[in-house]
Amino acid sequence: MSRGARYLQIAEDIRNQIESSVLMPGQPLPTVRELAREYGVTTQTVAKATRHLADAGFIETKHGAGSRVTGEGRLVHPFSRRSNTIVALVHAELLMSETSHGALANQWFDASLNAITRVAGSLEMKTQVLGFGVQSREPSRHIVEAIDRAMGVLVLGDPPRTFHAMLKAAKVPVCFFNRPVPNELADHAVSVRAGAQRFGELVDYVLSLGHRTILYVWDTDPDYGNAEVIFRRSILRSRMLEWRCDPERDQIDLDISSHSRSNDIAGAVLDYVRSGCTAAVCYNDESAIRMYRILHYVGVQIPEEMSVVGFDGIPSGELLFPPLSTVSIDMVRVAQEAIRSLQLIAENLPYHPDILIPGELTIRRSATVPDSRPRK
Repeated sequence: MSRGARYLQIAEDIRNQIESSVLMPGQPLPTVRELAREYGVTTQTVAKATRHLADAGFIETKHGAGSRVTGEGRLVHPFSRRSNTIVALVHAELLMSETSHGALANQWFDASLNAITRVAGSLEMKTQVLGFGVQSREPSRHIVEAIDRAMGVLVLGDPPRTFHAMLKAAKVPVCFFNRPVPNELADHAVSVRAGAQRFGELVDYVLSLGHRTILYVWDTDPDYGNAEVIFRRSILRSRMLEWRCDPERDQIDLDISSHSRSNDIAGAVLDYVRSGCTAAVCYNDESAIRMYRILHYVGVQIPEEMSVVGFDGIPSGELLFPPLSTVSIDMVRVAQEAIRSLQLIAENLPYHPDILIPGELTIRRSATVPDSRPRK
C-alpha cells in the first residue's frame, strides 16, 4: 500500500481490488465496522475512505444500506497526458461576491465548483478557476497558457466565440455544463446537463393540478446565453400540447432578468394574475426566488393565488415560505460524469457527447390546485 493519509491508503487498496475484479460490480463492501477491524483503524477513517471512493465513482453508498461496487464505467485515474489540473472556465461575474444576480446565482456556481473540486481531489487532480468576460475579444495570455497545460476544461456559462477557437486550437478535452457543444468543438467536447425528462415531469405535475394558463419565467442575463432557456421553453410547450392546452394562448413568456425594469415586471405579473394566470414554471430556482419577491411585492399569495415551481435544487429554495417545489440535481454526479468524459476523450476512448443527469422531482408546498374563485 502506498504512503499517505491512512484513509487514502485504504481507498487505494479497495480501488485496486475493484480494478483487478476481486470486487465485482454490484458486490457489497464489508460493513464499516468490518473494514475498520480489517485495517485496524477507526470507523471514522473507513467512512472517509468510502466517501473518497464514492466521490470518484468506484462505489455508491446509501444510508442504512451500506456500500456496493458500481456497475457503471468508473473514472480513469489519472490522465496519461498533460498535467493533473482541470481548468474551470467560468463567467467572470460569477466570481464576484456582488453580482447583478446576487448570491443566488453563486449558489449554483458554488455547488458546481465544490463538486468539481471534490471529485477532482478524490483523483488527486487540481482545479484552477479562471474567469472570462463576455466582452473579451481574445482570451488573455494567462488563460491560453493555463488551458494549454490542462488535462481538460470545464466551461460554466457561455464564453465568446474567440474562446471556442482557442479551445479548438489547444485540442484540449472540453465539457460544457448545461450548454450544448458548439459545432467547431464537436470532435473533443461533451455536454453534461440536467435531463429534459425531469423538467417535463415538473410541467406535468403543474398541469395535473389543474393549471392551464402558465407563465414561463426566466432570470438569466443575456450575457449568459439562452440556449437552455429556449430548450426548456420548448418542453413546456410540448407538454401543454399533450395536455390539450393551446400554448399560443395559454403559455406566457416573462423575462425578469436584471436588465428588465422592476416596476414594469411587477405590473405585468399583477395583470397576468388578474387575467387568470395561476402558475409560474421557472427556468431555474433563481428565477423562482425572484418571482417569489415580485409576487410578495404585489400582494399575491403563494400558492393560493399563484403556484410557483423551479429547477436546480439550490439550498435557498427549501428555506422559502412556502418551500419551493423543484427538480434537485446531484452536482457530485454531474462532476463525476464531466471529469470522466474529459478522461475518456484524453485517452481516445469512446464517450457520449451529450450526457443527461436525470435529477429528482422534489414536491414541497409552493404549488396547489388553482383557486376557482373570480380574480379581483
